Amino acid sequence: YIPEEKVIHVNLSSATLSSVPHEIFHAVFIEKVKTDEAAGKAAEAMIMSVRKTLKDDSALAKRIDDFAATYVGKQAEFQNEERLAELVGILKAGQECIQGY
Repeated sequence: YIPEEKVIHVNLSSATLSSVPHEIFHAVFIEKVKTDEAAGKAAEAMIMSVRKTLKDDSALAKRIDDFAATYVGKQAEFQNEERLAELVGILKAGQECIQGY
């Protein structure tokens, strides 16, 4: 999601079922929270709430943590937002599978 343009770009050659809902989460989250500082605080509070329900060794916790771990250096501050966005994408992709039956 590019906030300045209010545009979502998805690379269709590498997109998965979770890519679009992941990016939609970013768009909604950033538009509602507005500032990077507020977004960071909100993302931290939200992911802490989610993590209370997940065992540290659960496959879902590992998947969102592994995804977030790819954000390093200056991007590391976005790890919690990325965890949430990836979680939303995973949940939506699973919902699609269930609805397809």
